[in-house]
Amino acid sequence: MRDAGLLKRWSCSIPCQCKWKTRCLTGVIVDLSFDRALVARSSSIPPLGSRVTVQLGPEAEGITFKGKTAYVQEKPRLLFGIEFSGKPEKNLEKLKHALPFLS
Repeated sequence: MRDAGLLKRWSCSIPCQCKWKTRCLTGVIVDLSFDRALVARSSSIPPLGSRVTVQLGPEAEGITFKGKTAYVQEKPRLLFGIEFSGKPEKNLEKLKHALPFLS
């Protein structure tokens, strides 16, 4: 059974950079858990199923996650969801170190 803390989600506003194929875009993570993130953009989002690399903004430089686009919304606001690769337990440690509000 999974630790209930790993299922927790936070509403937030964390600048990020997302890379897929040869593209790089900036966005804002508006919802975060240890295995997923929801990113808001003003234009251009990765297609569903794209492999992406996400690097959290300036406060958490060096915190990078790989995953794939698991959700895409175009209206009323451009959003895409990323499902992180790897174990949520490892993501927990990375995020707690970088983002104290998650502790």
